[in-house]
Amino acid sequence: MSVAVCIVIVAAVCIFLFRPFLTARGRIGETDAGPGGGNQLIEEREALFDAIRELDFDHRMGKVEEDDYRATRSRYENRAVELMRAIEETAGPTQKIEDRIEEQIAALRKKT
Repeated sequence: MSVAVCIVIVAAVCIFLFRPFLTARGRIGETDAGPGGGNQLIEEREALFDAIRELDFDHRMGKVEEDDYRATRSRYENRAVELMRAIEETAGPTQKIEDRIEEQIAALRKKT
Protein backbone atom coordinates (compact mmCIF):
# COMPACT_ATOMS: atom_id res chain seq x y z
CA MET A 1 0.00 0.00 0.00
CA SER A 2 2.72 2.50 0.90
CA VAL A 3 4.65 1.56 -2.24
CA ALA A 4 1.65 2.53 -4.35
CA VAL A 5 1.37 5.88 -2.60
CA CYS A 6 5.10 6.49 -3.17
CA ILE A 7 4.71 5.68 -6.86
CA VAL A 8 1.83 8.14 -7.20
CA ILE A 9 3.74 10.87 -5.36
CA VAL A 10 6.88 10.33 -7.43
CA ALA A 11 4.82 10.40 -10.64
CA ALA A 12 3.12 13.64 -9.62
CA VAL A 13 6.44 15.27 -8.71
CA CYS A 14 8.02 14.15 -12.00
CA ILE A 15 5.09 15.52 -13.97
CA PHE A 16 5.28 18.79 -12.08
CA LEU A 17 9.05 19.13 -12.56
CA PHE A 18 9.30 18.12 -16.21
CA ARG A 19 6.09 19.71 -17.48
CA PRO A 20 7.72 23.03 -18.46
CA PHE A 21 10.14 21.17 -20.73
CA LEU A 22 7.40 19.18 -22.42
CA THR A 23 4.81 21.87 -23.14
CA ALA A 24 4.76 24.47 -25.87
CA ARG A 25 4.52 28.12 -24.94
CA GLY A 26 1.73 30.26 -26.28
CA ARG A 27 -1.00 27.63 -26.41
CA ILE A 28 -4.58 28.78 -26.79
CA GLY A 29 -6.20 29.36 -23.44
CA GLU A 30 -3.05 30.39 -21.63
CA THR A 31 -2.74 33.90 -20.30
CA ASP A 32 0.23 35.95 -19.25
CA ALA A 33 0.89 35.88 -15.55
CA GLY A 34 -0.62 38.99 -14.11
CA PRO A 35 -0.84 40.30 -10.58
CA GLY A 36 -3.21 37.46 -9.68
CA GLY A 37 -0.86 34.76 -10.96
CA GLY A 38 -3.51 33.25 -13.23
CA ASN A 39 -0.97 31.47 -15.39
CA GLN A 40 0.50 29.72 -12.35
CA LEU A 41 -2.97 28.55 -11.35
CA ILE A 42 -3.60 27.18 -14.84
CA GLU A 43 -0.27 25.36 -14.82
CA GLU A 44 -1.00 23.84 -11.41
CA ARG A 45 -4.47 22.79 -12.60
CA GLU A 46 -2.99 21.11 -15.67
CA ALA A 47 -0.40 19.33 -13.52
CA LEU A 48 -3.21 18.07 -11.31
CA PHE A 49 -5.16 16.82 -14.32
CA ASP A 50 -2.04 14.99 -15.49
CA ALA A 51 -1.58 13.48 -12.04
CA ILE A 52 -5.20 12.31 -12.00
CA ARG A 53 -4.78 10.69 -15.43
CA GLU A 54 -1.59 9.00 -14.21
CA LEU A 55 -3.33 7.82 -11.06
CA ASP A 56 -6.23 6.42 -13.10
CA PHE A 57 -3.80 4.58 -15.35
CA ASP A 58 -1.86 3.16 -12.40
CA HIS A 59 -5.12 2.04 -10.82
CA ARG A 60 -6.26 0.31 -14.02
CA MET A 61 -2.88 -1.43 -14.22
CA GLY A 62 -3.28 -2.67 -10.64
CA LYS A 63 -0.40 -0.62 -9.25
CA VAL A 64 -2.59 1.31 -6.78
CA GLU A 65 -4.94 -0.28 -4.28
CA GLU A 66 -8.57 0.79 -4.25
CA ASP A 67 -8.45 2.60 -0.89
CA ASP A 68 -5.33 4.56 -1.83
CA TYR A 69 -6.78 5.32 -5.25
CA ARG A 70 -10.03 6.73 -3.86
CA ALA A 71 -8.31 8.82 -1.18
CA THR A 72 -5.69 10.23 -3.54
CA ARG A 73 -8.12 10.92 -6.35
CA SER A 74 -10.50 12.65 -3.95
CA ARG A 75 -7.67 14.85 -2.69
CA TYR A 76 -6.62 15.72 -6.26
CA GLU A 77 -10.20 16.45 -7.31
CA ASN A 78 -10.79 18.74 -4.33
CA ARG A 79 -7.63 20.69 -5.11
CA ALA A 80 -8.61 20.90 -8.80
CA VAL A 81 -11.99 22.36 -7.83
CA GLU A 82 -10.25 24.93 -5.61
CA LEU A 83 -7.95 25.88 -8.49
CA MET A 84 -10.81 26.19 -10.98
CA ARG A 85 -12.67 28.49 -8.59
CA ALA A 86 -9.53 30.61 -8.13
CA ILE A 87 -9.05 30.77 -11.90
CA GLU A 88 -12.66 31.90 -12.35
CA GLU A 89 -12.16 34.62 -9.72
CA THR A 90 -9.02 35.93 -11.44
CA ALA A 91 -10.74 35.76 -14.84
CA GLY A 92 -13.78 37.69 -13.63
CA PRO A 93 -12.88 41.12 -15.07
CA THR A 94 -11.74 39.50 -18.31
CA GLN A 95 -15.14 37.87 -18.69
CA LYS A 96 -16.85 41.22 -18.20
CA ILE A 97 -14.72 42.71 -20.97
CA GLU A 98 -15.58 39.81 -23.25
CA ASP A 99 -19.28 40.32 -22.51
CA ARG A 100 -19.00 44.01 -23.43
CA ILE A 101 -17.23 43.09 -26.68
CA GLU A 102 -19.99 40.63 -27.52
CA GLU A 103 -22.62 43.30 -26.82
CA GLN A 104 -20.81 45.73 -29.12
CA ILE A 105 -20.59 43.12 -31.87
CA ALA A 106 -24.30 42.36 -31.52
CA ALA A 107 -25.11 46.09 -31.73
CA LEU A 108 -22.99 46.45 -34.86
CA ARG A 109 -24.71 43.48 -36.45
CA LYS A 110 -28.12 45.01 -35.77
CA LYS A 111 -27.05 48.23 -37.52
CA THR A 112 -26.11 46.43 -40.73
